[in-house]
Amino acid sequence: LQLNDIQHIFEKYFTDIDHVCSTAQHHIDEKFREISEHLQRQKQHLTQEINEWKLQRLEIINQEIANLHNNNNNNNDTHDSSNNEFSLQHIQSVTPLVNVRFDDAKTATLKQCISSLAEIEYKNSIHAPIITLFPPQIFVDKNDGFCVKNLKWNFSEFECTQIDKDDILIVCKRKTT
Repeated sequence: LQLNDIQHIFEKYFTDIDHVCSTAQHHIDEKFREISEHLQRQKQHLTQEINEWKLQRLEIINQEIANLHNNNNNNNDTHDSSNNEFSLQHIQSVTPLVNVRFDDAKTATLKQCISSLAEIEYKNSIHAPIITLFPPQIFVDKNDGFCVKNLKWNFSEFECTQIDKDDILIVCKRKTT
C-alpha cells in the first residue's frame, strides 16, 4: 500500500468511527426505550389495579356503613352474642387490605438480565477477501506468459456483493531465466 492509500484508509476510518458510534448509541436508546415502555405499562397496570380495588373497597364499606345504620334503626337495642360473632366474621370478610409482593429472585434475575442485555463487540474495520481460484479450463500459452479463460473463484470472509468480479485482473508472467 502506498502512503496516500494508508492515509485515505485512516481518514475514512474517522468517518466510520463517528457513524458506527452514532448508530450504536441510537440502537441502545431504542432497545432501552422499548424496555422502559414495557416496564412503565406494567407499572401503570398494577397501579390501576390497586386504584380500582381501592374504589371497590370504599364502595363496599360505605354500603356496609349504610346497612349498619339501617339495621340499627330497625333493631334499636338488640344485643345478641351470636350476631356479634357473625358481625366480626362479616367485618373480616369485607375489610381485606391489599399487599404488593415482589418476587426477589425474579427481580434479581431481571436486573442481571438487563445488566447483561447487550455486549459491546469490536470487529475489524478493514476487510479483505480471501480468494480461492479454481484451475482454469482453457489455456493460451504466449511468449511472455499465458492467458486463461473461464476462471472461477470463491470469496470467503467477505460479502461477494461488495466486489465487482469484472474489475479483477489477473496477470501471470513467466519467470525469465
